[in-house]
Amino acid sequence: MTKKQIALLIFLAVGSWIIVPKVASQGQPMFDYTDRSSFIQNVKSCVDYINLKEPSNIPIQLIVGMAGIESGWGTSRFAVEGNALFGVRTWDSDVPSMKPRDNPNAKFGVKKYLTKCDSVQDMMDIINNHYEYEGFRIEREKQLKTGELDWVTLLPYLHAWAENDRYREIISETIIARVIPELANEE
Repeated sequence: MTKKQIALLIFLAVGSWIIVPKVASQGQPMFDYTDRSSFIQNVKSCVDYINLKEPSNIPIQLIVGMAGIESGWGTSRFAVEGNALFGVRTWDSDVPSMKPRDNPNAKFGVKKYLTKCDSVQDMMDIINNHYEYEGFRIEREKQLKTGELDWVTLLPYLHAWAENDRYREIISETIIARVIPELANEE
């Protein structure tokens, strides 16, 4: 094989590697972050993109706060290796997933995603469709009739998301201390 042929193969291999994420994301915004602030902005970009197709009517504060806590602001192994921002579990062995390091024999795995925006989409779909969040959807309907979504009132209806009894408190504190100020800086 000549040097030109080798160079062409390397170019094609690298070029394919660069193109695949763009094709796989199906027009989704790029998800590049280096710190908490850029992570928040990237989650918001995903939510905005998803809401263009079909409004989720889930307050952005809840989505960003949960993504931040669940993924360690995008630094967890599940976020880095599996694009999983919300720790969604699966017991279906046919669904791509990752086992917790400290529990490799767990009967469940944390779902893996092609992109981080796919993880955001799945979280929104779960809240909008799973029976555990019917109370959330009922309260949201009431709020939509008044024209104002209130994340504080909706947060208690997400109790099934985590096993931690303090989850609501943790998410609320995170939203107030980190998410709201960052989203306000954008405006």
